[in-house]
Amino acid sequence: ALDATTKSAVYDFKASYVRAVADQTATAGYVKTNTAYTITYQ
Repeated sequence: ALDATTKSAVYDFKASYVRAVADQTATAGYVKTNTAYTITYQ
């Protein structure tokens, strides 16, 4: 679910395919931030 007010969303799954850099694997609690949204994976 995306909150249009806070521009943040929380997902209840591990997005292991999301990487900040080529050799850094996403883990539980990993936060990816871009210019529009902050997304937290739990």
